[in-house]
Amino acid sequence: MSLNPPRISHPTHLSLHQQDCSARADIETFIRARFQAVHDADIHDFLQTLVSYRNTRGELLAAAGFQLASATSLFLEAYLDAPVEHYLPQEATLTPARSQIVEVGNLATLRPGHARLLIMTLAAWFDRRQLQWAVLTLTPTLINSFRRLGLALHPLAPAQRERLQHSGSDWGHYYDQKPQVVAVSIAASAACLRRQAMVRPLLTACDDIPFTPAENAHALPPVC
Repeated sequence: MSLNPPRISHPTHLSLHQQDCSARADIETFIRARFQAVHDADIHDFLQTLVSYRNTRGELLAAAGFQLASATSLFLEAYLDAPVEHYLPQEATLTPARSQIVEVGNLATLRPGHARLLIMTLAAWFDRRQLQWAVLTLTPTLINSFRRLGLALHPLAPAQRERLQHSGSDWGHYYDQKPQVVAVSIAASAACLRRQAMVRPLLTACDDIPFTPAENAHALPPVC
């Protein structure tokens, strides 16, 4: 399959926004607007940390959220019958530790190419922090974005609206698309991307993109 990686204009700005961040409201508004446009939804469920991607003109092109499984119950665990670590592929008899699992959600972009850019950036960033698994709830459109990058998805369960007991969102037509809960090996994904001649320069550029404020090498960076 032909892969046309999105162009990066430097410097590209990626920022993290915690729940008490004053700039976070703009990111939530962007995500809410994209879900309304695509799914006729009105969402109010956001993950703990939001990531925003802006071009050199300061235009917001893409956003997503993430949260570590060691810090909280995951939003997508509502779709599962047991904690997410029990659904993941195991090495020998070892269940993956929750400290090595990150949930990614709230993925909203203006164009599919921006989704692939954000996926590549997060894969590189999580890999540098030695996280093992990313777990996500994906619609067929987003599944296609991962597959266009050659990334292997491990299906875990269907995402069923009736299993959400504490959501304050109106999900519109989102569940009509039959979203799936999936897992992605972070190390395998980063390695796969680096093997692709067309993607390697882009991934290298993603490695060099700083999140703002400055990162901490051993923990999540300060945010906002």
